[in-house]
Amino acid sequence: MKKLIYLLIAGCAFFFSSCEKIEVGYLVTGTAGYPIDTLYIYDIGGQYDGLVALRDGVESSEKVLSLTASCEEWEAETQRRSDERYDYEDDVYYPAMDAWEANPTQENTDALDEAEERLGELVAAWKEARKTYWNYLDELDAAILEIAGMTKDEIYDGIEKIQNTITYQIPWFTSSIQGVLGTEPLQYSIVSVKNESAENAALFNESLSIVGGGRMYVAYDVKAPVGVYTVSIKVENEGQSAVLEDIFTFVIETAEDATEGE
Repeated sequence: MKKLIYLLIAGCAFFFSSCEKIEVGYLVTGTAGYPIDTLYIYDIGGQYDGLVALRDGVESSEKVLSLTASCEEWEAETQRRSDERYDYEDDVYYPAMDAWEANPTQENTDALDEAEERLGELVAAWKEARKTYWNYLDELDAAILEIAGMTKDEIYDGIEKIQNTITYQIPWFTSSIQGVLGTEPLQYSIVSVKNESAENAALFNESLSIVGGGRMYVAYDVKAPVGVYTVSIKVENEGQSAVLEDIFTFVIETAEDATEGE
């Protein structure tokens, strides 16, 4: 009888132990981190307004207006001399060459020599105009850099880039996280955002999202004010999870700070 009781007890123990939850998969985050763990964000609208004002100020300056007029004048003159050269080749030089090749008389030789001399004068005049045009372009670029502290391309490319960002609502984004090993699928979520102001942290969190690979996105028009925002995230899979404290920092700057740092 005692043996039967012992057997029943052992069987129940085995049964209940078999019902315990079995650990599923694995997750290793000891070396987890982002290759670049800080992202600087600035007021897109503010920088756009600043660049537009800078562009308008440069374009309206007396020196730039004068140099721009000279560039346009010599660009047109370069084109005019180029057209004159190629028209002369088609109308005079090539016919003179064809005539000489067909009948190399002294008269045709003299005509070809005269045509070649005139063509050389036209080519030289075109090159002179082109060089003058390039010189004025260099002076214009130097004047813009002196007035604005930026090149013309930096101003106009910056405006275009911001326009595209606003038009297509391109968010700020981080790289994917590295050093996370575990059974797939891995899921990521935002745990917390820290800032000296809890209200600002909550406001920043509204513009923050995270997707596969731990890549985080911040809306291009984030409403949170200037400040430092430190983010903790959670990574988990079936049966495993880990919180990565203060894994990434976002720094919101003023448009002026962002421009000075470029």
